[in-house]
Amino acid sequence: LEDTLGDTFDVKATDEPERALRLLENDADIAVVMSDQRMPRMTGDELFRRVRERSAATRVLATGYADLQAVVRAVNDGNIFAYVTKPWETFDLLSKLQHAAERFRLARELQEERQLLDDLMTSTPDGIFFKDKDHRFRRVNEGLLRLLGGLDAREIIGRRIGDLSIVSHATSLQIEASEAQTMADGRARRDVLHKHDIDGSIAWISTSQAAVRSVPGEIVGLVGVARNVTERVATMEALRASEERLRLAFSA
Repeated sequence: LEDTLGDTFDVKATDEPERALRLLENDADIAVVMSDQRMPRMTGDELFRRVRERSAATRVLATGYADLQAVVRAVNDGNIFAYVTKPWETFDLLSKLQHAAERFRLARELQEERQLLDDLMTSTPDGIFFKDKDHRFRRVNEGLLRLLGGLDAREIIGRRIGDLSIVSHATSLQIEASEAQTMADGRARRDVLHKHDIDGSIAWISTSQAAVRSVPGEIVGLVGVARNVTERVATMEALRASEERLRLAFSA
């Protein structure tokens, strides 16, 4: 294996399953683990069950005998990405290991993107939410939970705004009508104002929302950013009242 793969990969070889596990614990950049099925003290599928708990490395099983049951078990348990039979064709082996390494790279990039999204949602003080096409919350951040009076995420996920008893029925219909329009025409909308009843007091929430599209371009839901603008609304109302009193004074 070192001779076959050395030109393409940085190979770390060992004939001890326990040492393989220690290598994985000390090197998170190992992309692929390839193991024989029949080994002293541990079978390949047993090793991969333990590898899966320690590393994100893609797992490839090599077997030189007709142990179909072990291969099927490893596939069904999600413990292997692929398998090769011995004796193997060099091109086939290289091809499978390159695909396995690419899978590891893509999985790591996806994890980094998810972590970046988590950091963004956690750090922003505004409320952020994702809804599906049925207007059900699918993901929310701590900012939104605070905005809605300290609700728990379990009280929100999978439910619609009208299920939360923080808006009137009429307001929930207005909110979902605005969301439906956004998902229908795909145009983003900013500063959509709605009145909420949070902890027994009236609050004005401003929401900016945009449609979320799948890779083929189909609209599958929407993302929104919400903030409490009660003070801003109160200031605007006071300004309008002051302007009205001034207008009446001039008229008189």
